[in-house]
Amino acid sequence: MTMQEKTSSGAKPASDVYMSDSSDDLDDAAAWVSQTGQDIDPVIEKRVRRKTDLFFMPTFIIGYGLVYYDKVTICFSFMAWQTTYKAI
Repeated sequence: MTMQEKTSSGAKPASDVYMSDSSDDLDDAAAWVSQTGQDIDPVIEKRVRRKTDLFFMPTFIIGYGLVYYDKVTICFSFMAWQTTYKAI
């Protein structure tokens, strides 16, 4: 089945779906949002931002702490292995 036969049913080929012919600086998603976007209430925006900050910031801090703890543990275990088995 050729590309011509696939698109003869009226469906757009993949290259037309994801890429536009416009020469402006906006990508397709930004162009779509600017055409269909709605105004956001500043009170609701502030409330949503606060809720997401209260959820994500502790998550990021705990995640960073676990990564640091893992790196330190690996480093100390390697040093203990070298001093025990390599007789340094």
